[in-house]
Amino acid sequence: MRIPALIVATATLVAAPVAIAATKDQGIDASVTSSKAGTAKKPRNVGINVVLTTPAPPAGKQFATQRAVLSLPKGLKFNGAKFPECTAAKLQSGGGAACPAGSKVGSGSANAVALNGKINAALTVTAYNAAKGKKLLLHVQGSQPIQINSILEGTLKTKSSGATLDVPIPANLKSIAGAQPTLTRFATKIQATRKGVGYVQSTSCPAGGWKFGANLSFTDGDTGADTDTVACKK
Repeated sequence: MRIPALIVATATLVAAPVAIAATKDQGIDASVTSSKAGTAKKPRNVGINVVLTTPAPPAGKQFATQRAVLSLPKGLKFNGAKFPECTAAKLQSGGGAACPAGSKVGSGSANAVALNGKINAALTVTAYNAAKGKKLLLHVQGSQPIQINSILEGTLKTKSSGATLDVPIPANLKSIAGAQPTLTRFATKIQATRKGVGYVQSTSCPAGGWKFGANLSFTDGDTGADTDTVACKK
């Protein structure tokens, strides 16, 4: 879904997005692996896919993402407390091999550009459960044209109206070799099961569908926002 102030800024799962004046044309595209919703008594295991996009800076300009606050919909349940957990320190020092089996809950990819396209990096993204499900660690790695090994530590808060994932961008992703890399695309699929229980489960289909959103802020002072709705059925 593409509208003014599109993707990364209004990202996922429904709790009300933060109201800010968007100044960048951002985008979000969300999907859920099964449109048929479960119930509170019989939840259905699902995976969620979120793709955030940010336009590359114009010639002579540069900026990096400062913070992303994703809103995730009512009708989706997160079961991180039932999964093994990793820590940012383990990931940073030993990579995924240092994390307990079963703590990996998703994967994806990202693209970063800097210096008017002179730097264009393809990155891998791996998601890990942390802090008894209260945090989601996104391990971002790349080797060409520059070495990138960064941990995005998102805080997941849930309530009856939905959930929010608050992801501050670490300093080593906002400035690399004197440049500010712009994450022009960030795609993540969160899907894992443990003993038959999904990390994400659907428990209802709200009126109007599952609503995702994203609010972003950038190092140049700009902001961006967008929403996307995924159709569902009971």
